[in-house]
Amino acid sequence: MSETSCGPAAFRYRAFISYSHRDAAWADWLHKAVERYRVPRALVGKTTAQGIVPARLTPLFRDREELPAATDLSTVITAALESASHLVVLCSPRAAQSKWVNEEILAFKRLGRADRIVAIIVEGEPNSGDPATECFPPALKVTLEGTPTEPVAADARESGDGKDNAKLKLIAGLLGVGLDDLKRREAQAQRRRTLFAYGLTGVFALLAVAAVFFAFRAEEQRARAEAGETEALAQRDRANAAVGAARDQAEFMVTEFAGKLRTAPGAQFGVLSEILKSSIGLLENLGKTSPPGTAELGVLALGRLALANAMNHLGDFDGAAGEIDRVLAIQDDIAPRPDAPDTLTVERALALDLRGDARRRSAPDKALADYQTARALRAKALEAHPRDLTYLEMMVRSDEKIAWAHILLNDAKQSAVAYQAALDGAKALAGSWATEDWPQRLLVPRITYGFGYLHALIGEKLTAEDQLFTAMETLKGLWQEFPRNTEIYAELGTATDRYASHLEADGDPVAETAYKRALGVADELHDLDPGNFQWSEDLYRRHAMLSVMAADAKRPGLALYHVRRAIGVLEENPGLTERSPEWREDLAGFRTFEQKLIAEGATETPPETKQQ
Repeated sequence: MSETSCGPAAFRYRAFISYSHRDAAWADWLHKAVERYRVPRALVGKTTAQGIVPARLTPLFRDREELPAATDLSTVITAALESASHLVVLCSPRAAQSKWVNEEILAFKRLGRADRIVAIIVEGEPNSGDPATECFPPALKVTLEGTPTEPVAADARESGDGKDNAKLKLIAGLLGVGLDDLKRREAQAQRRRTLFAYGLTGVFALLAVAAVFFAFRAEEQRARAEAGETEALAQRDRANAAVGAARDQAEFMVTEFAGKLRTAPGAQFGVLSEILKSSIGLLENLGKTSPPGTAELGVLALGRLALANAMNHLGDFDGAAGEIDRVLAIQDDIAPRPDAPDTLTVERALALDLRGDARRRSAPDKALADYQTARALRAKALEAHPRDLTYLEMMVRSDEKIAWAHILLNDAKQSAVAYQAALDGAKALAGSWATEDWPQRLLVPRITYGFGYLHALIGEKLTAEDQLFTAMETLKGLWQEFPRNTEIYAELGTATDRYASHLEADGDPVAETAYKRALGVADELHDLDPGNFQWSEDLYRRHAMLSVMAADAKRPGLALYHVRRAIGVLEENPGLTERSPEWREDLAGFRTFEQKLIAEGATETPPETKQQ
């Protein structure tokens, strides 16, 4: 094997982990820590002494049973060593005394890869001379010719580097980059992932605390006022004023929460949903001293609506549907009251929309029923406010949701009717929005690429291409106006994906370039929040499509690269994969495809490497 072909991409495994079976817990930790590590984007694709820096260090080899009593390594182990770019030695007194760890080190050195051995100390002392504490296996301390050598090792002990620093030190060795550079890039990536999360979390945490504090104080004063005789009336007035202030603050918190989530990175959905759950629980407890009024119930309903929206983004569709059922029950309680708000009808429509979103994967017929009921409620509200832009906009959004539900039900005719109504309505309103009204300005391009996707499905290629390209270019312009807005960026990625799908079906070679652009968008969004259901799904599906295209183009190494990235996304979201039958089926299919490529002799080749 030539020197130029010795990069990690030329091997089946990124590394072989050599360890004593009594250190299996450490090996399991190391295996998961390395395979789950996402290399900072700024380093991916760079050429180092170890080859081209990949996005992930996968796969690793470590699964082995206790070797049979023989003088030679088993055939499986020998083959795995030959197929590994690096050897990682887990050093402990048990490893130092293990015949098989020593043999694996010697075998790897005989392959001419002594410079690709990376050690990590998990227990014991290096070069102690005492068999009870010595952690370095003998073969690690000498060359094949018997010349003493000093191993360089990461030290996971608390007295050494610690587990986190040792992991980074080891990864730096596998990548061939400097530890300082890796840590600096990792810190930058982490700051990007958490900047918005901590900023907005702080804001909403303060709002939640303020609302709960004022509400508790208000209830306390109200209780004292009702129990006492002196200044009862004055105290009751002050208590009612405090409750009003608390309600206003809580309502502000809920409405701001729902609004900010539309522009915040996906990391917000997990963090802020937990804050909102706690706030809702505390606010519900406020009604124990006296029955909650209509306004208080309205605040709780709004809070649960925002929570359901977050759960939909996180892929917890059953949880979202459950929250909406609670909201509908609260609204049923409010409806007959004389002080029921005029907005109750549109709030109920919003609840039905969110329940439809939660149902459309598992029961699109039920989702369609929710969307149609929501539209009917909005039409009723619009009769009383025929010129209200908000109600008109909501009608457009209803038609768009109904159109997509019909696609899921394979009813192209009804989908086209709903899409045309949505597009006509969105265009009629387009001139009404100010520059900063980006959610409303998203309507026309989003409906346009949805309509274009439908035309592609029914074979109207020219119309489809025109609509998809127009939507994509419009979204590019909007993204340039709001470069930090993740919702616009996600829509641009989806439009580009739809455009690429149309080109690919037509045999256009530009499709691969378009898919790569869509993949880049999904990768960036996924970096912000790997737990965001939609962004994770976008990422693995785009990797999957590129893997199929690479296989069709007779580039098995690139196909293997992309299918392994798709598998990695699914495996890092085990909870979502367990809940989604579609994800489970996709994961099984990708693993089968991976094994097929390996059986045909494919070795992983990242996109930056010239294909053979």
